[in-house]
Amino acid sequence: MPKRRNAGFTLIEAMVAVVIIGIIATIAWPMFDAQRQRSKRTDAARGLTLAAIEMERCASDLGVYTDCDITAASPESYYNITAATTSDTFGLTATPVTTDADCATMTLNHLGQKGYTGDAPTIKRCWAQ
Repeated sequence: MPKRRNAGFTLIEAMVAVVIIGIIATIAWPMFDAQRQRSKRTDAARGLTLAAIEMERCASDLGVYTDCDITAASPESYYNITAATTSDTFGLTATPVTTDADCATMTLNHLGQKGYTGDAPTIKRCWAQ
């Protein structure tokens, strides 16, 4: 009588599959997390740009920046946006709702100059789009 083989996985085969999945996840998770953080920073850049447009539009109507209001959050609400104004200048600051050590704040002023605070080695990490 022919010998019958049981179908299915052995414990060793299952453990090898789990190890391979673990290795792939260990490599993929940091890349996924970095991409998610970049998309949040893009939200801050969009919010600051939209707020700057609001400030310019208001100042063209009123003649000064001091009486202008802006939207207080970025489009996806990952950042809170505040404005500091004088009659002829403004500075906008985007602060993340959750902590971001590399880009603790992102700034934009009336001259279009971009800035940031945090541990990022260059401004490009915060403002790259």
